[in-house]
Amino acid sequence: MMRYDKLFEMLKRKNMQKSDLREILSSKTVAKLSKGENLTTEVIEKICAFLQCQPGDIMEYVSVEETKEKALEMDGKLHDALNLLINQGYSKEQLQEMANQFYNQFIESLLAGNNATYDAINEMIENNQHGKD
Repeated sequence: MMRYDKLFEMLKRKNMQKSDLREILSSKTVAKLSKGENLTTEVIEKICAFLQCQPGDIMEYVSVEETKEKALEMDGKLHDALNLLINQGYSKEQLQEMANQFYNQFIESLLAGNNATYDAINEMIENNQHGKD
């Protein structure tokens, strides 16, 4: 699986956003980047020319096994986070909604090659654990 987190980091460093890529790519292709989908070498070439970089500067290969391991680890983290929320008195319906949102955001971020949701859940767990110490 190809991940484009390096591209998104480069865009941030250059004070750019994904939408800036629409100068050279279609909206559909930019969406593919966000979802971590396969791109043609022609698209990679356009991005590299636009940003004046090499392919390795904007993407990396991540094995399916590594992705599965991260998803399994995330499942455990999500379980821990939901237990914390149960202890804080949220209703079953609220918990189900939060779990769905966390999971969907995690899958999107995983496919896009970033760890924002994963990091946010880790931070929530750590903050709550430190509060109990």
